[in-house]
Amino acid sequence: MKRLVIVVLVSLGAASAFAQSVGFIEAQAGGPMKLVPLSTGVPQTITVTNADACSCQAAYDPLSRDAFFVAFPGRIVAVNVQSGAVRSIAVTPPTTIAALVWDPFSGKLLGTPGSPSFQVVSIDPFTGAQQTLLTPSIADPEFRYLAFDAGGRRLFVFSSNSAGTQKLNVINLSNGTVNTLSIAAALDYAGMQYDPSTAKLIVLTAGAGGRQVVSMDPATGTRQSLVPVPVSTIAAVYGFTFEPFSRTAIITGWMGDGRRLAFANIVTGSITLSSAIGNDTNGLVAISPAEAAVPALGPIAMALLVLTLAILAVWRLR
Repeated sequence: MKRLVIVVLVSLGAASAFAQSVGFIEAQAGGPMKLVPLSTGVPQTITVTNADACSCQAAYDPLSRDAFFVAFPGRIVAVNVQSGAVRSIAVTPPTTIAALVWDPFSGKLLGTPGSPSFQVVSIDPFTGAQQTLLTPSIADPEFRYLAFDAGGRRLFVFSSNSAGTQKLNVINLSNGTVNTLSIAAALDYAGMQYDPSTAKLIVLTAGAGGRQVVSMDPATGTRQSLVPVPVSTIAAVYGFTFEPFSRTAIITGWMGDGRRLAFANIVTGSITLSSAIGNDTNGLVAISPAEAAVPALGPIAMALLVLTLAILAVWRLR
């Protein structure tokens, strides 16, 4: 019965998510925002931001269809992937954010400032007002990689990210507790995302044998290899994200002939490449729903998607 409910919920969410794509801002003059549909792999410019974007983890709100990118100095740029509208948000008090995630329940951004003392902050997506939520005691945190379980109110962050000494920190936003797991192995970690359908982390690793997309159990730290990523496919990584409905891990980086996106399907193990995407990609975001066929159904579809992900997360925790 449990499996049946999960399948039904995923099917409902997938019905509204009929067009998967990945969005990014290019690090070049004008800062174009582009979308790359997973079905074609061909970049499409949707707007120009005129922002000096940071190669930091970005966030996406599927309800408003706003993608949020860290920009300099101390700002966040919001780009609506449907209309192309751009707004610049000054973070107050001024703070340099290293990673962003979207919290659908509070309607705010969660971030980790890149400072010596690790903090979790919330940021109003319209005013930029910042509030410190937690200052957990985490030694040598990896500010750049942040995953969020919205249903379980858990943030995940690596620390001591040197091969053989890594740790995974699970931060409970409801009570402020931190559970730290040793995940020592001869690997480096280069990004992670939470998968609500399995209640596990999707992680990009790098080791002597090349890169891999793996799943990691946040309760035990146990890893399972999903997709090997040869160095010939991605030589240098600039970004990582995960699109849950198509089960696709997305990596951006340098290949021999330029910068591209690699789409790694964690079910089939297949890897496909996009067309050339230009300069460095900043703030990679996975976009599940692009636009509803009937405009009036758009907000309903977006709300259904958010609800589906949240219910899946809560259900898996039972």
